[in-house]
Parts: sequence; C-alpha cells; structure tokens
Amino acid sequence: MQENSDYLPHPNADFDVTVAGWLCRPPFTKPLTNLHTGLLWRTLRNYPVYRCPLDRTNAPLFEWRLQKYSSYIMNWAVTGFRITRATHKLSRFRPEVVLFWQGDENCLAPSAVPRYVALGKTLTSWFWRAMFHN
Repeated sequence: MQENSDYLPHPNADFDVTVAGWLCRPPFTKPLTNLHTGLLWRTLRNYPVYRCPLDRTNAPLFEWRLQKYSSYIMNWAVTGFRITRATHKLSRFRPEVVLFWQGDENCLAPSAVPRYVALGKTLTSWFWRAMFHN
C-alpha cells in the first residue's frame, strides 16, 4: 500500500493555518521548529535539507519573504492551482513533472506561479494538460 493513499501533501501555497502542508502548518512567523508540523518532517528530519546552501538569509529581500523556512516551493498543480485542501495523487502526474523547485530569491512573489497567472488562463490550461496523464 502506498503512503497516504498516493495523495501528495498540501503545497502550503495559500497560507491556510488549518492545513498542515509539506513544509509546515502556517503561520510562517513561528520559530524554525514549526517545520516539525510539516508532513515531510517525519521523513526528512533535517533543517538544512529545507534550504539551498546558496540561499542567503542576509540577502536584501530575505526579510520581506512571507516564508523563510525553506528555499523550495511546491508546485501549485498539486491542488489544481486552486485554494483548496484537496490534493491530487502522485500517480496522476506525468513522470517528468517537477513538483518542487527553488524560488527566486530576487522576487517577493511566493512562487513562480503568480508570474504565469498574469499571462492568463491559456497558460494555466497548458500547465494542466502538460502535467497530468490523460
């Protein structure tokens, strides 16, 4: 049997304080030990693995980040690009899909998705078709 019936953890993209995601249970203003509330902590159990070694906490924009626990962002496709608790099963995604990536430390947006959303639904539809098995 697959862990969590193959459902992926929540991406923490909507900052919902009632939902524990891959990273933690928001808010992101708690001490670093809040990572213990994240759904991947039980497996990872190591603070440094959440941060890219090149991600500088003394960078000018670091203080403005909404979440400072991790350098990495989970793909919003996990929730179908919607604010919802429900997530998709890992088996629904094509094998080449990237579920985590490193955020742009020179951008205040919580992920790259807001940049794409500005381009309209066409790109979102393309993402949807490109990510999932038909």
